[in-house]
Amino acid sequence: MGKLIDNDDRTLEQALKNVLPQAESIDILTAYFYFSGFSMLAEELKDKKIRILVGKAIDPNAITELSAAMKYDQNVSLDPYVNRKFATMNRTQRKKEYTDSFVALYNKSSLSSVFDGTDDQKMQHIFERKLKEGTLEIRLTNEPNHAKTYILKNKLEFTQNGDYEGNVFMGSSNFTYSGLTGQGELNDSYKALPIKNLLKR
Repeated sequence: MGKLIDNDDRTLEQALKNVLPQAESIDILTAYFYFSGFSMLAEELKDKKIRILVGKAIDPNAITELSAAMKYDQNVSLDPYVNRKFATMNRTQRKKEYTDSFVALYNKSSLSSVFDGTDDQKMQHIFERKLKEGTLEIRLTNEPNHAKTYILKNKLEFTQNGDYEGNVFMGSSNFTYSGLTGQGELNDSYKALPIKNLLKR
């Protein structure tokens, strides 16, 4: 168990930046994922294999209202903008709902003052490149899910001869600006050890 991450004394953004240089891949389970989360770590993620499993989606019809709110405050709660019928949709419907909302919010952010700087445009290029080359995968959970976990697998040279396979972060942070740094959260970190080591304990 590591030092608790509360986005006050220590942010999840910084904790991830500390360990990403030695990681070869990262798997993320999150209730919400939008570009604001990726953009904060884009430079550290550009050469990593990334798989993101998303549990909830914003209502596409609420994107205009959400985008307007984000212009004034990136720390906007996403819960009020969720389609309450999302849980009753079949998988195909939920996939379309998420894709439509993600694309709509991404496009509105690109055209607004939210992401209009040179650095922001660079992060967008990294995001789009990784999607095209297949090193960034985004999928939905089979059922709506509110869990949040970040699993980082170390490059071979950082595994300490196989004894330190990576890092795990678990808690309340979504893969968004608010979850990584903007609002109060509570997360813990663990070293990922091989099963053979765990059995010795």
